[in-house]
Amino acid sequence: MKISLKILIFLCFIDFLYIDACLRTQTTTTTTTTTTTTTTTTTTTAPTACGQCTLTNPPLTIDTASTGTTAFASDVLGTNAQGCATRTLTCTSTAPGGFQATISFDMDTHGTALGTPTATATIVCNAAGNGWDFTANGATVQIMAVGCFGVTCANTPSACPGK
Repeated sequence: MKISLKILIFLCFIDFLYIDACLRTQTTTTTTTTTTTTTTTTTTTAPTACGQCTLTNPPLTIDTASTGTTAFASDVLGTNAQGCATRTLTCTSTAPGGFQATISFDMDTHGTALGTPTATATIVCNAAGNGWDFTANGATVQIMAVGCFGVTCANTPSACPGK
């Protein structure tokens, strides 16, 4: 019986060691964190020189001294598809009867634009941003002066009988 008791104690001791070992075992949890970085690149293009022109710079002489000139009906600043400044000039004959209007470029040296009763022309700020270009019939020239020659009762009284 002494042997049986020793075996029983021995078995309990082994059982106790096994339980004690299980109790001391720790569970390790590993957490993995993934960080995603997004980079956004913004590209800003510098304005071109031709996009910097205004109604006053570069200068464009408006001819008001020649016989038959009248004020432009409008002179509108805009931008073309290439980002260059444009000026759309409109000249109108206001006398009754549907008279032709003429826009003159450099005293007719670089051509004219005609229309009845309204003539319209668009000039474009050049690539250097230092002048206005007019293109007609496939040729482009820098313009220094423009004039509106529209028939009005003031500059052509004979076109307006009774006034």
